[in-house]
Amino acid sequence: MRDQILRIGGLVRPEPERDQQLSRLAADFGEAQFAEWLREYRAGHWVLACMEMFADVLSDDGVTRISDGSIRPLTFGVPHDEDNVVQAREAVAQYVDDLAVVLHDNDVEVVPGELERVPIVIELDPDIESQL
Repeated sequence: MRDQILRIGGLVRPEPERDQQLSRLAADFGEAQFAEWLREYRAGHWVLACMEMFADVLSDDGVTRISDGSIRPLTFGVPHDEDNVVQAREAVAQYVDDLAVVLHDNDVEVVPGELERVPIVIELDPDIESQL
């Protein structure tokens, strides 16, 4: 049986390197926009997160989760809503080629374009859920 990719997605967790990622956001946003965002972040309207991409693969041995590196930083709004999920799905879709490389490195044959047709699921780690 050829391995079948059942779904791809991301597991969202709290960002463990907040200071480093805040510096990165400051550079990305620009001074004025970052200052406004930082005020909202300190007021509890944003949470910094990272997301580990994965693919759940069905083989003769059952379902195996193959994980890729983290996407960071993600900024999730509080309270949690569909916008956070959309942002996370878009991030997975943006890095689907990187996930294909990891799958290939784990001896999972991936046909070009196959991952783009697989459902994308977003899972929240309990630690991030409690923050949202």
